[in-house]
Amino acid sequence: MLHPRHRHDLVLELVHQLHRTVERAVAERYLAPAVLRNAGQALMRATMEVGDQPASERVLWEYGEHPPSFLTISPGKACNLRCTGCYADSGQDPEALTWSTFDRIITEAKTLWGKNFFVISGGEPFAYRSEGKGILEAAEKHN
Repeated sequence: MLHPRHRHDLVLELVHQLHRTVERAVAERYLAPAVLRNAGQALMRATMEVGDQPASERVLWEYGEHPPSFLTISPGKACNLRCTGCYADSGQDPEALTWSTFDRIITEAKTLWGKNFFVISGGEPFAYRSEGKGILEAAEKHN
């Protein structure tokens, strides 16, 4: 278990690294201003929402820890790029969660932990498809 001070330091380092990445992407014109604006607005809304307080308090009471602030989910490793050193789309098996498992993770994080903020990782998130559904269907269902 991390001491709260160490957690705080880790969060600050993460925010610093994220800021550097975004600055570089904007400077090199990898991000359109509208994408950056929309992403910033979504991030602000997500971090300002407290979530389901009774669920968070229940987790604290039962386990002695607050649930995580957000959840990172990697539904699949499929990617249309082949970046040197990247794990995405490596190996012989396509490794992906089924839609029902992916949906269940989001549903349970929301209902059991009161969480509303998710980071979708993996390979290219928009390349994920399972049971005829993908990232956009998840966003629509869980909005």
